Amino acid sequence: MNTVYQVGTAGTLPTGSPTALATEPIAILPGFPDTAASTTTAFPFGLYFANPTTLYVCDEGDGTLVSPAVNGNIADTQSQQTAGLQKWVLIKGTWTLEYILQNGLNIGVPYSVERYPAALDPATGGCRNITGVNNDDGTVTIYAITSTVSSNGDTGADPNKLVKVTDRVSDTTLPNGRDGLGRFTIVRSAQAGEVFRGITQAPTGSNGGW
Repeated sequence: MNTVYQVGTAGTLPTGSPTALATEPIAILPGFPDTAASTTTAFPFGLYFANPTTLYVCDEGDGTLVSPAVNGNIADTQSQQTAGLQKWVLIKGTWTLEYILQNGLNIGVPYSVERYPAALDPATGGCRNITGVNNDDGTVTIYAITSTVSSNGDTGADPNKLVKVTDRVSDTTLPNGRDGLGRFTIVRSAQAGEVFRGITQAPTGSNGGW
């Protein structure tokens, strides 16, 4: 199943010996999809907890290439609807999808890369690995590595992008892009022969850094 799992009893960090830990149950996080991989429409990849009841999940899309393009878009309808940064909130013990941040990702819209074959022009299919920073004003900034769709035989090798988006943690409705919220911007684009695999925060002193 392509979904999000928890290890052990909800709300408790598993501890103990390797033997004891090996017996801890692994179960789907309450509220997340429980359909078989062959029929699923969910493709979660990276996770970031903004707090104990707010979880951001990057969905990479189903990777399906639409050819020829439909109105200039090479991602299928499923990816256009559900891929991107999903915001889940824990309500009475069940995780509920509040909204999906896609603005600025341009899912399915091909982009060119200098010195990369035009026939292989990729498009963002969703996002994969993420990390986040909780800001002092009640917002969170998520940094994400995009997934791609293209005619490349190995779309995991397409030049992709490092992007970021800021969201107000307490919001329960999709931001409209004003005040700098809810819209992805590009931090860096991979060049020909280059692909980004992940993003993480690394300490550079008492204040942290990248």
